[in-house]
Amino acid sequence: MEEQSPKTPGNSDDSAILERKKQDQMLINFLLATLFAFFLLFYLRDFVVNHKISSFLYVIQISITVILFITRSLPQKISMRPFDWFVALGGTWIPLLIWPSGETDITILVYAQLIAICISILGILSLNKSIGIVPALRKVKTGGLYRFIRHPIYLSYFIGYSCIVIQNPNILNVVILGAVIMFDILRIISEEKFLRQDSSYQQYMQKVKWRLLPFIW
Repeated sequence: MEEQSPKTPGNSDDSAILERKKQDQMLINFLLATLFAFFLLFYLRDFVVNHKISSFLYVIQISITVILFITRSLPQKISMRPFDWFVALGGTWIPLLIWPSGETDITILVYAQLIAICISILGILSLNKSIGIVPALRKVKTGGLYRFIRHPIYLSYFIGYSCIVIQNPNILNVVILGAVIMFDILRIISEEKFLRQDSSYQQYMQKVKWRLLPFIW
């Protein structure tokens, strides 16, 4: 859900497409809000009934993502590739399908969830108004967590989602987690393919070489 790079002048075709996307965004936001309402119902119930802090923390992490999605603004230039939209929306929606099934918290994983939330918030603060869902050309952000890795918010997703699935173990949740990881890796690849058309982002990639984990990827 993190894209950045300088604004570039858009042509008339881009403007027309963006106007249509604004209308589509309203429908998508409504559908996401409906799914999110069901997600809140089950996880908050799990928190109240089983007193699971992990469920409450997961609500916080997902809420941050959904609020940003619903309140996002469209940039002047955005990727129109269907594949980019597919992986972006899939990576945003699929985590809402993880089902609460465990009965107790695992303390160390609760702390890991807290770390994930902190990484997510710091990443969002670092991006400020350059945050988005689909690959788009915005101002490059190189401060904060972006001095160390290029996609800290995705790292927070992987940590938080993995922790909640381990504490709510069932086959469906494991499959969903695998799908989420696949979608978000594809999102990173598609975002960087789109952003590399801008020289400023190319320079940023040379300066910050690692996407998620230093010395690994």
